Amino acid sequence: MAVVLGGRRVEVPGVRTVSWLDDARVPRTPHVTPRRARVQLVVLHTTEGGAPAAADPGGYVPRDPSALPRYAATSAVSWDATVLPDGTVAWQNDPATGFTWHANQLNDRSVGIELQEGPAGHVTQAQVDALVPLVDFLTGYFGIQRQVPYVGGRPDPRLVPRLLADGGATVVGVVGHRNANPDKADPGDAPLAALRAAGYEGFDLVAGEDLAAWAARQRALGVPADGVPGPATAAALARRGHPGGVLVARGGAGVGAWLLVGAAAAGLAYAAWRLA
Repeated sequence: MAVVLGGRRVEVPGVRTVSWLDDARVPRTPHVTPRRARVQLVVLHTTEGGAPAAADPGGYVPRDPSALPRYAATSAVSWDATVLPDGTVAWQNDPATGFTWHANQLNDRSVGIELQEGPAGHVTQAQVDALVPLVDFLTGYFGIQRQVPYVGGRPDPRLVPRLLADGGATVVGVVGHRNANPDKADPGDAPLAALRAAGYEGFDLVAGEDLAAWAARQRALGVPADGVPGPATAAALARRGHPGGVLVARGGAGVGAWLLVGAAAAGLAYAAWRLA
């Protein structure tokens, strides 16, 4: 089974996926607007808005895709994919062509992933284990730099003013719903901590650490140093041997063989550019 991107089926290695093309019981999101902006963010949510600090290690039997949350079909809310408690990813939109309504001002620049909370309102370890290669794949496919909001050695729960002020134009990476909406607490720490443990960079986005780090890297690459790693930065990174123009390499975990070329060179160059 595969996800749907640009109207085509695309395999996500290491992730069990199911879309409406595979199973008619998977509800395709009804609220989609044609995409106009470059995808530069992945926004993580929990379906009930919970904020678990850690994943529940318990095992869960596979869920019937028809048991997915249905409120997206009856209200002005939608998202691109749901990670079920057993780790199955239900794919519900084609984010390469249209954006869903999951994070207000960030919608046009982002992909929205929901983790369906299991018993006791927790996300499960199976979900976290599936989420990491799924996000690896999405960041590789869209050329999104692999970084998360992190401060004081843990995921940053604070609202990031830039995500409100400019609609996310100056933020690239993976963020939580809570970072972009003052009324939200999801997805909690567990999903973002797992990405950081997998090698994603952690920056204090409120203090602009990401902007300072990328401006220095852009100067070294010879591209405009605005601190926002866009297509010109990605192209320069690709020329330096970084697969897909993404600085943090993630091996073969869900991003496809085309992202494996030059992974060793990526590690050497990254060590040279990382700010202290």
